[in-house]
Amino acid sequence: MQGDRKARVAEVVRETLTEAISYGEVKDPRVSENGLLTITHVEVTGDLRLAKVYVVVTNGDAKEAIKGLASAAGFLRRMLSDSLSTKAIPELRFFIDDRYEEGQKIEKLLHEIAQEEKKPE
Repeated sequence: MQGDRKARVAEVVRETLTEAISYGEVKDPRVSENGLLTITHVEVTGDLRLAKVYVVVTNGDAKEAIKGLASAAGFLRRMLSDSLSTKAIPELRFFIDDRYEEGQKIEKLLHEIAQEEKKPE
């Protein structure tokens, strides 16, 4: 049962933050003017007091975007208080999701292997 609640809270956090970023409610230019920012997933601790938010930034500076999100964390937590019915609103910590880059590297390698196999000997 606890796992279901964690998953529901994580999904609400992801949806709320995605909406806030997409609709330009975060005014920090490191977020709003720094390429395309996508929240890939959120992990919430068992006590629901911490949410680890993983993001991918396309065509921008990911480290600066993370700093901007961290700066806007208080504002984003206030937004979450409207969406969550928990005693405490989770603290937000932002991380670069490097799984996306790893997937891109693997896809490129597989493509190169396929091209090598097509070459006549």
